[in-house]
Amino acid sequence: MKKFTAKIVDRKLIAEMTYEVVFELEADDFSFMAGQYVEVIIPELLFDDGTGNARDFAIVPVPGFKKRISIVFLASESGFKRSLINFPIGQIVKIRGPLGYFVLPENSEREIVFVADGIGIVPFISMADHATEVAGGLKVILLYTCEKSEQVIFADKLNEISQKNKNFKFILKEGQLEPGFIKKSVGDLKEKLWYVAGTPLFVGNILKLLNGFGIREDRIIIEEMTGYDHEGEINKNSSITDHNETSIDIKSLFNTGGSIIGSPILDMLSRSALVSVTDTQGTILYVNDFVVETSKYSREELIGQNHRILKTARQPSTFYKAMWNTISSGNVWRGEIQNRAKDGTLYWVDSSIAPIFGKKGEITHYVAVRFLITEKKEAEEALKLKTETLEVSLRQMRDKEKDLENIKKATFNILEDLDLEKKEVEQKVIERTKDIELEKSKLLQVTNNMKGGSVLFNENKEVVFVNEKMYELIKAEHRDGGKGEILTLLNDYFNELGIMNLLADCFEGRTFTIPEVESKGRIFEMSFISLDGKGSGDSGGGYFFLTYDVTDAKLLERSKSKLVAVASHQLRTPLTAMRGNIEMLIDESYGPLNNDQHEMLSDINVSTERLISMVNDMLDITKIEQGDMEMEMVLINVKEIVESIQSDLSDYAERRGVSIIPNVPEDLVVYGDKVRVRQVFQNLIDNAIKYGKNPGKLEISSLVEGDFAEIIFKDDGVGIPEMEQSRIFGRFYRASNTANVSNSGSGLGLYIVRSIVGQLGGDIWFESEENVGTTFFFTLPIREIKAVE
Repeated sequence: MKKFTAKIVDRKLIAEMTYEVVFELEADDFSFMAGQYVEVIIPELLFDDGTGNARDFAIVPVPGFKKRISIVFLASESGFKRSLINFPIGQIVKIRGPLGYFVLPENSEREIVFVADGIGIVPFISMADHATEVAGGLKVILLYTCEKSEQVIFADKLNEISQKNKNFKFILKEGQLEPGFIKKSVGDLKEKLWYVAGTPLFVGNILKLLNGFGIREDRIIIEEMTGYDHEGEINKNSSITDHNETSIDIKSLFNTGGSIIGSPILDMLSRSALVSVTDTQGTILYVNDFVVETSKYSREELIGQNHRILKTARQPSTFYKAMWNTISSGNVWRGEIQNRAKDGTLYWVDSSIAPIFGKKGEITHYVAVRFLITEKKEAEEALKLKTETLEVSLRQMRDKEKDLENIKKATFNILEDLDLEKKEVEQKVIERTKDIELEKSKLLQVTNNMKGGSVLFNENKEVVFVNEKMYELIKAEHRDGGKGEILTLLNDYFNELGIMNLLADCFEGRTFTIPEVESKGRIFEMSFISLDGKGSGDSGGGYFFLTYDVTDAKLLERSKSKLVAVASHQLRTPLTAMRGNIEMLIDESYGPLNNDQHEMLSDINVSTERLISMVNDMLDITKIEQGDMEMEMVLINVKEIVESIQSDLSDYAERRGVSIIPNVPEDLVVYGDKVRVRQVFQNLIDNAIKYGKNPGKLEISSLVEGDFAEIIFKDDGVGIPEMEQSRIFGRFYRASNTANVSNSGSGLGLYIVRSIVGQLGGDIWFESEENVGTTFFFTLPIREIKAVE
């Protein structure tokens, strides 16, 4: 480890109580790895400092000056720091280093996450520069948190790196790093390599979060900025020792027969144990060959370092604090520790650390003897896992035994019941045969007396039955022509409907209903039924035509629609006034409000908005049913509508965690009413946000075929249950799986959307899978299409 002479060439305040000091080294051979630190030694302090004249600081490179480095620290009452702040420019100091192995891998296919608080950002400055210079560029996310903005340092530099390099992302947050914020910022947590730097408390909290996320220990590398008091002072070193000279002294101790260090016992241990010696500050002065072999570090790399070089995240800082308190009190400490080798492999050691005392009874060194127990720990973990697995298996076996016993009892009961049921079935078959004959007779009577007219056809499309009500509905009497004559009577009565074509569709296997047919001043509902629904030309069971006179019900429904329209118009005016008054109350236009009043008025405002939205939907339905929906047809730019709605709903989408991804050409236009087209788009986008997952996305795309544009809305939300998909465009219908996602909505939106698209000359359909997502498709003309005369 080399010492360099350096001088102070610059000093400045870079944040609240935070100083940067720049040194220029006299030597040309100083080099360091990004993330390492140096020891700064002041020959003579200007102010008293009981902890000595040296401190460790992370290296901050100075751009463009190979012989210059800088350090950053928080100002405090420390005599060391006060001296650095008050020294004149040109003051000579000593620099020892570089030290530490908190460094980046040479290359990594994994994305890397830096996490730092306050002064912990310093080692990441050089690491951020290095990450952008690696061939191909390492992918890095830096999460930096400070208690307040005045203490933030190097934010401009990190933002500049982020803007220049797409592989580097810098995120600054004031206050604590919550689990949700980390997940949102980082994405896939487990596939990353994590570097954490900061105070022991901060590092400990982050480690707890990462352990909770299931991050493997060999993917976490930490650097604790130990020794910070409440003012931010580092108390790492109380004195400075020339480690090269001390190392020589230790080696001489090994050759001294009177010392315990050089005893045959220690020689014997050195063949089977990892032996190391440190000074009273924990700096490594000696390691045996077994340490070098196991740690994968060279002896030169280890001498002068602290055992932190081998530290993992397995043991918390309190573990090491307790160990240090024990040995510094003159006692022997023993425990099991997990270490990390240079190549990243993890190994366990059973450690005993004892103090070595001088002639005056003072502690001069510490000797550590460690035995490898990796296989033992792995066996313990494997045994623990097998034990847990065995316990689970035993519980499952006991449960299965109970189930088998219950099945056995149930089987005997079933066999007894089957024997009784067999006898009962035989008796019921006899009785049922008689009942069928009776029911056949009753069915014929019921059919003749039903309120609807019916015609039954056999599989050869021949009329086999016509009830009396059918003749009554079409105001015809029986004629001598037979049952086949009913087709002529139906065709004469419904001459404008083309009933023969509808029957032909039914004979092809279709089942459908026409809700309204007007003829001769009456309104009818018709159903055409293929009795087994097997498909074209293969019905086998025949066909059924059924019609009802629904004149009174339809007239009543139309009256009801008019009543709804009038009521909706009358409701909208006072509701709009209520909304205005409530908003003025919330804005405190009539005086200040307390929190309870604010919350109550906000709830009322939300309910009022829902009522207004429902009233508007009901008015639209009335217009649709009465054919009064006016359309002002113009050419409309689709992208402008999408971007406008995206802007209006951006806050709502962000709260719900849904990203809107428009992929619509700039020049795509459709022909329609601008207000109604926007209503269609807004309803579909609002639904995708409301019923989307968090996080989720909505992709909007398009294609043009002939005279029509097809707009596609694809989301990854809750989807629509298969059993309910045929009803999704109905009035007041909401899918059953949406209740837990959102309790808002009237169930009218998609009914209105389909009606608007239909009136504009388009079509709408969808594909959906529950818990996977839904894709809506609808078409609109891209130009005015005139009917051919």
